[in-house]
This record gives sequence, C-alpha cells and structure tokens, in this order.
Amino acid sequence: MLYDVVYIADIGTHWQVDGVMKSDLTFIHPGRQYMKVSYMAALEIKKELVNGNTVTIAKNLQKSEISLGDFSVNLSEGIDIARNIALSAITSTVDAYLVTLSMMEFFNFINLNNIFIEKGIIITEDNREEKYLEIINKEDPKLIESLEKYLEAKDRISQVYWRYEKVEEFKKELMSLTDEKEIESLKNQTLSAIKNP
Repeated sequence: MLYDVVYIADIGTHWQVDGVMKSDLTFIHPGRQYMKVSYMAALEIKKELVNGNTVTIAKNLQKSEISLGDFSVNLSEGIDIARNIALSAITSTVDAYLVTLSMMEFFNFINLNNIFIEKGIIITEDNREEKYLEIINKEDPKLIESLEKYLEAKDRISQVYWRYEKVEEFKKELMSLTDEKEIESLKNQTLSAIKNP
C-alpha cells in the first residue's frame, strides 16, 4: 500500500518539509526522515512547495499522520523562491521514478546474486563482463535466465540510483547560484538529464 509522506529536515525546533511523495515505507532515500500525511495535507503541502514557499512542522507534534492545520507555511522571498521551485520540480520528478521500484525488485536482485555466489561466481564492477561470459559459457539455461533477470534488475536499480545522485549534485550546485536565470537553466538541464539518461 502506498502512503502520502513528506520527507523532512531537522531545523531546530521544527521539521522543514523538503518534498512530498508516495511510498510504501519500505524503500526510501538514505539519510532522509519521513512522516505520513493525509491526502489533503499532501495536496496543500505540494502546492506550497511548487509555489516556492517553505513548509514546517513543529517537532513536538505527537501524531502518526500530519493533517491540514498541523503545518505552517512560510512565504519565501527573492532568490529563495526560485531555489525552492527548482528543488521541488527536481525532487518530485525523481521521486516518481523512485516509487516505481519495489522491495521485491531488490529482493530478486539479491537472491539472484546469491545464486551466482553459490555457484562460485562473484560478480564485481571490475570483473562483471568476464563473469557474464563465464555464466553464458556454462550453457546452463537456468543460470543464463538468472543472469538475464539479474541484469534487468541491476539496470532498474542503477537507473534510479543515478537519478538520486543527480538530485544530490543539483542541490549542491543550486545553493551556489544567485541568479534566477541560472537557477532556471540548471533546473531545465537537470530535468532533461533525469528524464533522458
């Protein structure tokens, strides 16, 4: 089941909302903290983030799900509006790819890797081509089928992780920019790269 969640950053007495996404709460970004939100709260928070505003939640709020009225909207000014809008566009695009991965895909990838290890085939980044050929040359149909599934799963996971890394690069570069046109250009370049890797 997918839930609406916000990912948050600690800013002292409050949590700052960095984005809204759907998640089954099993696969989420490393290093992020999350809170469940109601559907209506998710819509309102998304709207505010898309408009470049900052959304905060008091840390002392003791609820399992954030509702309308449980968060504050702080109107942004100047360059912060452009930064917030750009960040919202990039993170929401990448989160749409992230939510397409399931824990079953990760489990399948790990399970297939274990099948190869049990056969004495340890695949690393440095030896992968050699090991792929070794598997093919064994002429074992089940092992070759496992390799095909392994490569499909590896490719899916790698594509999403690459996009996650692009977001992290984007964030670093975004904070160094002080011109709205530069921010817009960086946003458009990053969106293009994410959508067409």
